[in-house]
Amino acid sequence: MQSTVCRQCGQQINWRVSARTGRKYMVNAEATSGPIGSFHSAHCPARKRNTEKPEQIEQTTQQTTQKPTGEYVPHDDTQRDDLASIIAQAVAALLPKTEAKLDEDRVRALIAENGGASRNIVVTVRDSGKPAVDVGRQHARFPLLLAFIARRKNVYMVGPAGSGKTSAAHKASDALSLVFGSMSVGPQTTQSGIFGYMDAHGNYVATEFRRRYEHGGVFLFDEIDRGNPGVLTALNQAIENGSCSFPDKPIQKHADFVAIAAANTYGTGASREYVGALQLDASTLDRFATIAWGYDEQLETDLATATYAATGGTDTAVLTAWIGKVRKARKRAAELKIRHIVSPRASIVGAEMLATGMDEATVAECVLWKGLDSDSIERLS
Repeated sequence: MQSTVCRQCGQQINWRVSARTGRKYMVNAEATSGPIGSFHSAHCPARKRNTEKPEQIEQTTQQTTQKPTGEYVPHDDTQRDDLASIIAQAVAALLPKTEAKLDEDRVRALIAENGGASRNIVVTVRDSGKPAVDVGRQHARFPLLLAFIARRKNVYMVGPAGSGKTSAAHKASDALSLVFGSMSVGPQTTQSGIFGYMDAHGNYVATEFRRRYEHGGVFLFDEIDRGNPGVLTALNQAIENGSCSFPDKPIQKHADFVAIAAANTYGTGASREYVGALQLDASTLDRFATIAWGYDEQLETDLATATYAATGGTDTAVLTAWIGKVRKARKRAAELKIRHIVSPRASIVGAEMLATGMDEATVAECVLWKGLDSDSIERLS
């Protein structure tokens, strides 16, 4: 029971929590105007009738027991410390291990330790005076991509989701010391979103494409097969010819400008897996050299292995079984024509979660099956 003083009459009153309802209520042990246990406010000598609600009194009483800053002050410090300890232990159990903070250099070193160093790529640009660039472990077709970009040829990279197209384009620009820019293309992408526009004050609003076109660099049109074919034909003049008309003025294409398009299809329309893909105009596709960019399973294994080790995993049998499970599901999905993507992300993300102690069934549910019905899961297992 706790005590306070009535602001109306100055009489001491007590309040407690009902064992039956759990609600706080006021009792007046000193009252003569009413029985013990009645609400004091109903019998306050200073008032003829009750105008305060219990909830209002409760709020006032709580305010008198708080510091001016509003910080809650528990009346039992021991209970507070015990509760804090319990909560801290529970939260700590849910958090990943400290080793789960992945470092790119650490992953690269672990790949080298596991025999992947032979696939590391170091690029030196002849007669440039620039130092060699180590871009680390890359896709098997990375040298082909690099060769086209080095000659400033536009490239259309086509491959399934998660095959590393975007990261490869970025790494290729780094290797050649070219500034990288990109945009994700969709059905609502407009010409102004690509070429810029004149605002209401007559000022030109530039885009990253314009900056790379004018000043040089690699520009990636990601998911280009999701874009409106009519809008994308406007790129034909820009990426093939030596100049392009922008909203403010004609611009000469920089000698170091390169356009890269990344897609899941060859631009011929939707497929079983990629139903949102659109058919692109042949004149647009003709502006690009096409590179098929499938899954590099050796790279997948190296990355999954390095990620597993960097996150603290030590049981190689667990990792081997997981990668085998992912590969089998991918192969079965292709054979049975089940519309389900099993990308290297399943191997890499799954390896990381397994290293934190998560059981394989949960990992598979979240990163491999992703909502498949039980019949399909059984067929892919």
